[in-house]
Amino acid sequence: MRLSELVELGLYRLAAKQISRLGAPRDDSDRRDRERALRLLVVHGQARLLDRALRVWRPSARPASDTLLHTAARRGCVACCEVLASRHGVQMTADADGRLPLHVAALEGHVGVVCLFCSAYPAACRYVRDR
Repeated sequence: MRLSELVELGLYRLAAKQISRLGAPRDDSDRRDRERALRLLVVHGQARLLDRALRVWRPSARPASDTLLHTAARRGCVACCEVLASRHGVQMTADADGRLPLHVAALEGHVGVVCLFCSAYPAACRYVRDR
């Protein structure tokens, strides 16, 4: 099974075993599957498994779309945001609409995530204001 299918089915132990055997992506399909798996780990709130996966493989940066940090902020998963921001140094970049993950968390009402972002990214906090 592909990694994203394991995560989607909630088979986290099997996904952890597969993550430990990951090398470089073989092709574009493999890269897309891994990015989907990382996003599903964030959606499911699996911060420890996300941390393990990010130690093995880093996703490609696409500035015009939602990042993993946007997804974690939208879901309100403080643990996933902490893994992405603190341990792996994921940069806070704007999505296609010009919103930072900090804006997304504030709009969704996730106070814990906003506080985490303000401590991890102090320069971004000066941009939080009502529109």
